Amino acid sequence: MSSLQAPEFIGTGDLGVSIAGVRQYLNVTAFDPNPGKGPVRYSSPDPLPAGLTLDPTLGYLYGQLTAQADYSHRYNFRIAATKTDVSNGNTVVNT
Repeated sequence: MSSLQAPEFIGTGDLGVSIAGVRQYLNVTAFDPNPGKGPVRYSSPDPLPAGLTLDPTLGYLYGQLTAQADYSHRYNFRIAATKTDVSNGNTVVNT
């Protein structure tokens, strides 16, 4: 049995309002309850909004949103935080 715990996202999951064409830096990092067992890696099982990139190591979304024809547009996507125990290869994921 593994004592590896999944990383925990802190906050509501709503990244707020962003303006197209303005450089964005959005922190989506998760709390790591097992920091000594290995790194947390970040990914998105969903397509990210055009112009944004997710740093898989640091957990930051960055870039510039592309302009939309809509006055306001809501993007829905998930971020996954994956923890791998380097001693045995066990993995846990939180989205």
